[in-house]
Parts: sequence; structure tokens; C-alpha cells
Amino acid sequence: MMDDEKIGFIERFGYGLGDFACNLVWASMGSFIMFYYTDVVGIGAAVIGTLMMAVRLLDGVLDISVGLLVDRTHSKDGKARPWIKWMAVPFGLSMIALFSVPQIAQSQQLMYISLTYVIVNVFYTAVNVPYGVLNSLIT
Repeated sequence: MMDDEKIGFIERFGYGLGDFACNLVWASMGSFIMFYYTDVVGIGAAVIGTLMMAVRLLDGVLDISVGLLVDRTHSKDGKARPWIKWMAVPFGLSMIALFSVPQIAQSQQLMYISLTYVIVNVFYTAVNVPYGVLNSLIT
């Protein structure tokens, strides 16, 4: 693409659809996860709320780290696209694992929930930060 070439409607629409899909999955998960963990799995709301807060703090550091990785990426597909391609499937699989809590002892369920919640957030960040970078790279 030339520097003076305008971005067409199809490219803008395609970019918007990709961001819409990622945010639709994330918002759906965010809306349902507390209910699922407390009412379906049976873990206390205070425990889940503490887990979510701790992971949000981790996410603040993770966003910066992924941004640095994206900036240092040099491939034939550019800086951002490889991360989106590499992390899309792991993100989808981790979302399935997030809602597949096995029927085991509650302490083991809590370990499973903690691990999968952290993994989902890592993969989401690894997809969403490069997607945000893609916006500035295509303009």
C-alpha cells in the first residue's frame, strides 16, 4: 500500500468486524463469568472477585510487555499480524477451557479457574494489543 493511498471501505469494514468479534467474545465472557463461577461451579463471590482484581493488575503489566514484543517483531507479515495469527486459536481454546471446569474438589477447581482465567487474559492481551497497534499501522 502506498503512503498516499486511502484505506478503502472494505478494509475499514473488515478491521471493524475483527474488533467487533473480539469484543463480543470478551464482553460475553465478562458478563457471564461471575455467574458461572459462583452459581454453577459454586465458588464464593469474594474469592472470584479477588482473582479478577489480581488478574487485572497483572494485565496492566502484561499490556505493556505485549506492546514491547509487538514493537520488536519484524516479519514478512509486519509487526502486529503475526501475533493475531499465532494467538487467535489459543485464545479460542482457552475460552472453551474457561467454561469447562471439571467436577473435582473445590480447591482443585479454584486452581483450575485461576490458571484458566490467567491464561485467557494472557491470550486476549496477545491478540487485542496487536489488533490495536494494527489500527495505527494501517493509517
